[in-house]
Amino acid sequence: MPSVLRLAIHFLLYGSIVFAQTPPPKPTPKQAPPQSAYLTKPLSLSVDILGPSFKGHDIVAIIADLKRSPLGVPKSEFETTRQYEQRIESLLASKSRQYVFAQVEFTEAIYDADEKIMNVSVTAPVVFGLFDSDIHMVNDPTGDSTYFSSHLELRSLRRSTTQYVATNGFGVKINVTHFTSDEFGVVIDKSDTLFADIEPCCDHFGTRKAVLSLDMDVSNAKALKPFLQVALVCTLVNPTVYEGTDGRSPTISSPIETTIKQQYLLVHPDELWLYDLRTGHVLGKFSPK
Repeated sequence: MPSVLRLAIHFLLYGSIVFAQTPPPKPTPKQAPPQSAYLTKPLSLSVDILGPSFKGHDIVAIIADLKRSPLGVPKSEFETTRQYEQRIESLLASKSRQYVFAQVEFTEAIYDADEKIMNVSVTAPVVFGLFDSDIHMVNDPTGDSTYFSSHLELRSLRRSTTQYVATNGFGVKINVTHFTSDEFGVVIDKSDTLFADIEPCCDHFGTRKAVLSLDMDVSNAKALKPFLQVALVCTLVNPTVYEGTDGRSPTISSPIETTIKQQYLLVHPDELWLYDLRTGHVLGKFSPK
């Protein structure tokens, strides 16, 4: 039976015919591409959903790539300083050097029930003795003050565990466990304003901190707090991999020795993102003031 005839019969038998309207589709948040491993390409800063257990870029792979690339070739004795600088500038500009590092360790997350605000603090501790004069630069022409670097550790990989017998000056023998590991991270450049000095009285000295404040009702705060994560969006300042060694010596009361090989990159922080680890939903994006 033709469809028009069926509609006419339906109208005669049951009265008016109501056609259902399809509601307009709701705009969907922009999502990051599916990620089962670390990112290998730039991530659009307009994304609103990162995906569950978002990993971001891999600092270990980035450092390894920089060491293998032409950027890792040091200045030649037959290359002027200006030629070297131009070569590095050209190589840096040849591809995006902006990275998103996920699950950045933060100091604390405290909810203010009176103001209904979640405050998340990200602390970048001061670090000494790891970097050269490219970072430790004077703040004024007189050279009276020095810029002290603040850093964020991003990954740590255990390399080996060994044991040996040590003897102190009194002939006491102990069994020592020796751990070796590699530490990877970033150093905040001098021009950054996203992180502030904890002690404003001391210009660029010591540990720096960024506080991310987000309006949030009590029920959401309770549910989200265990799953809050921070991502750092940053741009590479120069291709140098700054390397150093840290660790501790064993004692009678604590017979543990650690040797840590440090590898860090100098970056400029562009944004800090607060997100839900379970879904990757970005709760807030924070830029320099």
